[in-house]
Amino acid sequence: MSKKTKFANPALKKSKAAKEKVEQFNLAVNVNSFNAVFDLQKLDEKEEAHLEEILENNWIPDNLSETESKQTLAKLKSITSEIKSISRQGAFLVGERVTQAREMLKPYRDGTFTLWLESTFGSRRSGYNMLTYYELFTSLPDEDLRRKYKIMPQRAAYSLANRRGDLQKKMEIIDKYFGLKSNELISIVQKEFSNRDGRSKKGVLSLINRLLESIDQLVKRKKELTKEDLDDVRYAKERLSEILKRR
Repeated sequence: MSKKTKFANPALKKSKAAKEKVEQFNLAVNVNSFNAVFDLQKLDEKEEAHLEEILENNWIPDNLSETESKQTLAKLKSITSEIKSISRQGAFLVGERVTQAREMLKPYRDGTFTLWLESTFGSRRSGYNMLTYYELFTSLPDEDLRRKYKIMPQRAAYSLANRRGDLQKKMEIIDKYFGLKSNELISIVQKEFSNRDGRSKKGVLSLINRLLESIDQLVKRKKELTKEDLDDVRYAKERLSEILKRR
């Protein structure tokens, strides 16, 4: 008769089986974790062809067989698609949180939100890019336009979102041109919005941008301001209030 050992204990076998089941479950979670968090955007034909060209022109037969090279291409396409999806959708997640922070900081002094943007992103402009990117997305009326907007090259999407202008015109650009390359799309955006209300680039928008840059510099150097400087700032605030009262 064989002698039973503690390793034959059914409870231990059950524990081992449960552990293996958990490990299998964790593996499945790891494999599917990307799809659970991000909406995977497939590469278009041009992007896939460009990757194929890169590998074909730089393939060293002594290092990789043709079969291995094809496997590498398939994996590279998958990784590239995931990176693009993370970048695009990550911007929406960041923009959503910037919007939340802006609402939270409204009860504080003017400029608190700007200080937070500079602290978080390193520059006010980067933070506002995320904010306007998200705001345009939430203003789009249907899922088809939102899908096309998410597919647009990111630089072009930022450029469109930052333009002051008619939402309907922005929707038309997204609907018609979302599949173009970044530079092509940016050219269309600049053309459509360059002469807004008859103003040139050196007009009101340029003045506002210079004003914002000056304010950023003053905020950074606020400890250096004298009493006379602060009086001038208060006067500037009063003049700006006059502009806001006109609207």
